[in-house]
Amino acid sequence: MLFSGPGGDGPAYYDLTSSPTRPTSAGTALQGKGKGPAAVDSRRPVSAAAFGRTQTPPKKLVIQAFKVKPKLPDNYEALTWEKLRKAVLAIHESRPVSDSKEELYKACENLCHHKKADSLYVKLGDVNERHIKRELDRLKQATSTDPSILKALNDCWLNHCRQTIMIRNIFLFLDRTYVLQTVGLKSLWDMGLDLFRKNIMDDAEVRKRTVEGILLEIEKERNGDQISRELLRTLLRMFIDLSIYYTGFDIPFRERTEAFYRTESDRMIAELDGPSDIHGGNAVARYLLHVEERLRQESERCTSTLGYLDASSKRALVTILELEMVKKHAIILLDR
Repeated sequence: MLFSGPGGDGPAYYDLTSSPTRPTSAGTALQGKGKGPAAVDSRRPVSAAAFGRTQTPPKKLVIQAFKVKPKLPDNYEALTWEKLRKAVLAIHESRPVSDSKEELYKACENLCHHKKADSLYVKLGDVNERHIKRELDRLKQATSTDPSILKALNDCWLNHCRQTIMIRNIFLFLDRTYVLQTVGLKSLWDMGLDLFRKNIMDDAEVRKRTVEGILLEIEKERNGDQISRELLRTLLRMFIDLSIYYTGFDIPFRERTEAFYRTESDRMIAELDGPSDIHGGNAVARYLLHVEERLRQESERCTSTLGYLDASSKRALVTILELEMVKKHAIILLDR
């Protein structure tokens, strides 16, 4: 039996079965006499080995590859492409798409994972090009009796941009993997721009009517009429996006600007002999004030907030205006 005794830093225990004067510290196992079992302190942890048991090591999970690689059904590519093609046609015709965007995106991703990205890119380009050619026919037919093509072309361009964005969202996996990793391929957005330029804006009739219409609107504004600057801004931004602003618009625009200010300056110089204005200024002063106002107007047309021309046109405009209205008539102006 164990009894606690006084004294010391902690309680002491006395084994009455052994020597009465032999204390045993707390937590120590007390051995009984004879062959009886040893007394064990229950407060100490006991390992499994103390009871004659051995621990089994944890089993490892091993994932093995398929012995036979899964094979796609023979018609999987055709069926998947047909689903994607119907979605593209619905977007072109501004109809609701029957399948969800997530399902269409996954279909494109699956084709790319199964090495079908190259044929998918080619097929998508063919479908888009056929649509653009149909749009060219509609554009010509819709404007056959209308001298101005600007509004119809603007609507066609905005629809094309919206449709290209929607199609790219479906084929985003193709655009960010196969196209990005393949040298020489255009992104889906650049593909759309290229198709619009080659099939619509490179058409001689459309290009000529568009540029002539824009130049006519600018001339109207220079003569004091109100025009839709937003319409011109969108169309000229289209020229920039298609990389045809300089060759397709800016060169003929400079030529028309030179002719306009040459005619205006010749007419006003011929009127310099007119009477002075009510404030006592002479005709030369009025002419120079007019030139200053023209410079302000042309600079405003090249701003991003109020204007519609690209900023690169400003320097050429100012140079033309100064040459036609000031430098060519400098001697006459100084003699007055």
